[in-house]
Amino acid sequence: MKKPFLLMLFFFVLSVGARPCLSAEEPPLGYHGHLSAGIVRLNQNDLGGAMQQFREALAENPQGVEAFYYIGVAQARAGQWEEAEKAFKEALSRDATFLPAHLDLGILYYQLDQDEAALKELDVVQRADPDRARVYYYQGLILRREGKSKEAAAKMEKAAALDPELALQANYHAGSAYYEAGDLDSARKSFQNVVMLLPEGETAQSAGEYLERINEQAQRRKRWDLLFSAGVQYDTNVILEPNRTIPSAQAITDKSDLVGLLFLRGRYRWLNTPNWTGQAEYSFYQNLHRDSALRDFDIQSHNVVFNGGRRFSRAELLLQYELQFATLGGDRYLLRQGVGPRLIIEETPRNLTELIYQYGARDFSNIQPLFPTNSDRDVHTNRAGFTHYFLFGVRGNVHAGYSFEREKGGETPAKDDWTFNGNRLVAGILLPPWHRLTLSVDVEYILRRFAHPNEQPPGVRRKDNDGLAIATLSRELTRHIDLALQYYYERNNSNIPLYQYHRGIYGGIVTARF
Repeated sequence: MKKPFLLMLFFFVLSVGARPCLSAEEPPLGYHGHLSAGIVRLNQNDLGGAMQQFREALAENPQGVEAFYYIGVAQARAGQWEEAEKAFKEALSRDATFLPAHLDLGILYYQLDQDEAALKELDVVQRADPDRARVYYYQGLILRREGKSKEAAAKMEKAAALDPELALQANYHAGSAYYEAGDLDSARKSFQNVVMLLPEGETAQSAGEYLERINEQAQRRKRWDLLFSAGVQYDTNVILEPNRTIPSAQAITDKSDLVGLLFLRGRYRWLNTPNWTGQAEYSFYQNLHRDSALRDFDIQSHNVVFNGGRRFSRAELLLQYELQFATLGGDRYLLRQGVGPRLIIEETPRNLTELIYQYGARDFSNIQPLFPTNSDRDVHTNRAGFTHYFLFGVRGNVHAGYSFEREKGGETPAKDDWTFNGNRLVAGILLPPWHRLTLSVDVEYILRRFAHPNEQPPGVRRKDNDGLAIATLSRELTRHIDLALQYYYERNNSNIPLYQYHRGIYGGIVTARF
């Protein structure tokens, strides 16, 4: 009997000990408790739970300004615009100085396209609290929608200065507004702020695209531009030729040297209308060898380009003339001319194709005693081809192309050595800037098949497979100055050993643009 009795006593004691906990009731949350619980649920995006808590708060205090306000916030998030408007007005009917309700009511009116009512509410907040960034942000959005671009931009700049969390979007909208107003310098500054605040992401990419358009428009508006470059290169195999000419056997030195270089280019747009374009360009190139044995082969090149043409909605057709005059060691060496059309077609905003044809001539001069038969290399040239560009990011592109080339020499055995048909393949990529760094890589592969047996050695038709690659890493030091490191590699495989060579060039170049 004792065991059952003890067990009954044990359970009785437990039940007595537990009775106060079971009978105790949780204290009521009260007005502020329900508000706090509702705000927590609102931050968790639990709109139903938040509304329940705010209504319970209102039951505790039917005149609760904050309860009406937060009910309006929850309803606005749920897209219940009319109910939210009523809730905000209920809050203001009880306290007309409650600024959060004025602010959110103004934002609600902005979303409903009721701009006049929105500005009225936002102005109330601005007068009472001039340091609220969101007021200026939404004022800017409304003013921009009304076409008051410069006023909108000023509001956005104020918002960005007051609140770092709004700075990214506010700078973007300020840049867009300045761009619409035609103030390209201010727009550039705002978009540059966007890229500096967050270099990655859709907003930065869009800002970069705006910057590209601004630069293009600035170039179109400005009739002239000037570029100056100076640098040092180490050349592992000095080729004594102006760029883009096929070297003679005597021009391949198999000597390395340190070379200084200067480059100057000026362009003037003599015609620039929505439908017509015309440009004149002059460039100067000079290299200076350190090795005294190579100083007689310092190259100086003067280049002139003159073009004009018609702009269409998605295309541009140009006729272009080019002239190059080059000296070697101070002696006249080469006169090159070319003329032909260029057609640039914009298939889509990100796809461009350039088609070219050029007819020209190269006139070489004899130099005593180094190149006494240099004039045997005179040729007439024909080139036709295309390059396609796919644009991406900020100034980035991938491109590839092909061109057919024919150069025809004279009729004598020494002169027809320079007649050939060529097939040129090109490809490259320019990456969008990253922390002011830009990387580009270009490659070319040219197959040249010469038409006649070569004079030296006799009876062999020359075949060249010429490949080259150029990689450039540049950094923008200021808006006008860049520093670039460049590597150039070329290898020409020929069935005639005299014309077989390879070279590498390592360079550092500073460029200033104005």
